[in-house]
Amino acid sequence: MGAHTGRLGMPSDLINRHLIKRDFNHRVLIVDDDTFFLNEFEDLLKEHGFMVTQAVDGEACLDVIERKTPDLILLDIAMPRMDGFQVIRKLRAQAHMKYIPIIVISGKTTPDQMPRDCRCLASAIFAKPFDFKELLDCVAKLLHLP
Repeated sequence: MGAHTGRLGMPSDLINRHLIKRDFNHRVLIVDDDTFFLNEFEDLLKEHGFMVTQAVDGEACLDVIERKTPDLILLDIAMPRMDGFQVIRKLRAQAHMKYIPIIVISGKTTPDQMPRDCRCLASAIFAKPFDFKELLDCVAKLLHLP
């Protein structure tokens, strides 16, 4: 019998073997107009000790950040009202957001298709679909976690 497929298409045994629940208490903001991915990312990050907030578009992202600055942002590119390119430019123009890690996640835009300034402003770029363990490792590295 094959391995059970977990969230985001990863085999559950792979998740269980490689990802250990830790209590980081770091705030992660997930910005994506796809509620499936929002909920999947939130569940997986919470399982690993992160505090998670969601935003469904760029305008909602800016509203959330106004109330509480996250430690890291996972940002989709293709969204209604305000896309990820606009968001990353606005955030990097704010002094208190200049050094917050931003991981760009996109299913429609490859890194080569992104404007050069956005590639330079992003801390990391992931194309959907991606390996969640790699994303989690990147989050840990950007937050200087063990």
